[in-house]
Amino acid sequence: MRFFPKLLILLTAIALIPLSFVTLYEWVATKRLSSEISTHAGLLLTREAAATLEQAVATYARLVKDQARTLEMIVTIQAKEMERILAQVPPAVPEVYFSEAYDQGVVPGLVAASPRYDKVGPNGSVIPGRISLDHVDFKLAPEVDRETVAGDIARLAEMASVYRTFYEKHSNILVFLYTALESGVISSYPGMGGYPADYDPRLTRWYTETKEANGLVWNAPAVDATGMGVLAGVGMPIRWPDGSLAGVTALDVSNIQELPSTLPNAQWAANLQVFLALVDTRRDANEAELLIIGVKDYHKEIKDWRTPLQEAWLESQDQEKYRQMIHGIQEGQSGTVRMPYEGRDSLWAYGLIDKGATALIFIVPVENVLANAREMGEFIFKEEYRELEFFGAIAILAITAVILFSYLGSRSIANPLRTLAKATEDIAAGNLDAPIPAVTSKDEVSDLARSVASMQRDLKKYITDLTEAAAARERIESELRIAREIQMSFLPKMLPQPPGGTEFSVFATIHPAREVGGDLYDLFLVDDRDLFFAIGDVSGKGIPAALFMAKTKTMLKGIVREQRVPHKILTVMNRELEQGNETCMFVTFFCGTLNTCTGEVLFSNAGHNPPLLLRNQEEPQFLQPEKTLMLGVFEETLYYTERVLLRPGDGLFLYTDGVTEATSDTDEFYSDVRLKKDLSSFRELSPEQTIAALSDAIHAFCGHAPQSDDIAMLMIRFNGVC
Repeated sequence: MRFFPKLLILLTAIALIPLSFVTLYEWVATKRLSSEISTHAGLLLTREAAATLEQAVATYARLVKDQARTLEMIVTIQAKEMERILAQVPPAVPEVYFSEAYDQGVVPGLVAASPRYDKVGPNGSVIPGRISLDHVDFKLAPEVDRETVAGDIARLAEMASVYRTFYEKHSNILVFLYTALESGVISSYPGMGGYPADYDPRLTRWYTETKEANGLVWNAPAVDATGMGVLAGVGMPIRWPDGSLAGVTALDVSNIQELPSTLPNAQWAANLQVFLALVDTRRDANEAELLIIGVKDYHKEIKDWRTPLQEAWLESQDQEKYRQMIHGIQEGQSGTVRMPYEGRDSLWAYGLIDKGATALIFIVPVENVLANAREMGEFIFKEEYRELEFFGAIAILAITAVILFSYLGSRSIANPLRTLAKATEDIAAGNLDAPIPAVTSKDEVSDLARSVASMQRDLKKYITDLTEAAAARERIESELRIAREIQMSFLPKMLPQPPGGTEFSVFATIHPAREVGGDLYDLFLVDDRDLFFAIGDVSGKGIPAALFMAKTKTMLKGIVREQRVPHKILTVMNRELEQGNETCMFVTFFCGTLNTCTGEVLFSNAGHNPPLLLRNQEEPQFLQPEKTLMLGVFEETLYYTERVLLRPGDGLFLYTDGVTEATSDTDEFYSDVRLKKDLSSFRELSPEQTIAALSDAIHAFCGHAPQSDDIAMLMIRFNGVC
């Protein structure tokens, strides 16, 4: 009899006992599986939530920072426009509307506003806000006669077009734009009304603080007098042509800003709490803690606009992690930490608004993050339990049939299979030298024994080969990591500092396309007056380019000690690199010296991309040095020293072709044109900020396309004579 009918009889005969054990095992395994899945899912969800929070808080922190700059620019322009109007003869008094007219609903052209303008009625009901986008509203301080301030009213009415322009462009963050004069009159846009009868802008904190600061100032969050809840704002004093104080112009924004109530693909985000906090010293603790200066969800039920908001602090019961987070904020870091908040285990994510001082903080309870994991485990257990019930019913019906066939199995197959099974288990447990029983029968059992023996031999060989391959791969990866560390050590660890502290500012960075690359740069002071700088790009990529880069970099400083003239430096380097260069490698190179007292730059180019000259109030322009060959090609190549004079504030931007030849998802080059355009928009930034902004622009342009070449950037800005 062949193996198949024997196996059929045997499996049927011994099914009863395994059936019982399988049922019990399935029950236990199902409970364990649901628990393990729930635990593992919880870890994954927590990790994913932390990553999502960290990315979100960084994004919104940058948004808050950018919006703050925008608001400061708006209020500055707003102040200049108001001072221009104050310097002119007041026009005829136009048709204007006071707060009382808005309250009575008689102002033409009122439109429904967004929920941010809703008010809360006496019984807690929400009253939809209606605003005017065509008119400002006016309010006079108590005992101020309208005829007396008619000229001021006419002047303030002139600001309607200015307000409207800013509001149309930035309505997503602006709530009100307004101006109050020393005469006791205030106008605001959009027109809405709602001022209390005894409201005097000259006595408010936003007015007095801005007046005392005598310059642009951010006002602390406060309860809005017109019932708009808690608002924060920025103000600036305005003056008459003779220099005397005329009043204050300002604007309001929603507290922090209207952040989304949820994050993408995160159900737990509905429980997210958002704070704007300032690292400050708490008087009762004498330690640095987080002072809350903004909360995403202040209640509009707050009515008392005369009383300042109470001081509130963001705290955690885990003092060690809390102090570490504050220290990280002070050191200019962002990140996530898991620690309690109000007694609940929570995830905290913090992103910097103002380095070392202000941070945006997201907090979400961990239990909300893990809710899906618990539901998943319970669902799996319930589904498996139903399957087990069905399996049990089938098992009861099968028991009767199993008993009928229990004695029909053949003993001829039992012993060889048992021995073969034991050998297979030993092999599975790691004993690859376990003996395989000799089977003399001419059925499937003998075929199986030969297959197991063959598998044993192949497995031993495979494990040996796999072990050797893994060791080789690990060795190569380790060597590449070490090679990258060695290569990066050739670059300057510390950027040179101006002898006098202010003569120049520099920054440089490099991003290899692989673990190691061929780009290089150098910056150092050759004496107390001259700053030497250089940038280069070795042909090819990977290890060969890295070695040639190391050779070039090592050679450079020794040559500069002997030579100061740029073209002589290149001549010596070219001669040294050309000798023994059997691989025909080469390096494009640009170097020069900056006289930190006069701004004079002497430079020489060896086939490298022309730098960009960044002059104040002018478009960036490429330098056009003499066209020469790269280093390492021909020994007799001639190089030339050229000159350019930098004025205070001017800069030089040097780069490798990995910048202009960076490719997008559609295989489009970043290009010289796009480089000039982007740099022109960064003209007010420092060298470090310029390179960071340009790196972001290149990354955004490339999208998901892989980096095709090494990228190196270096920028020098001449700040003024000694």
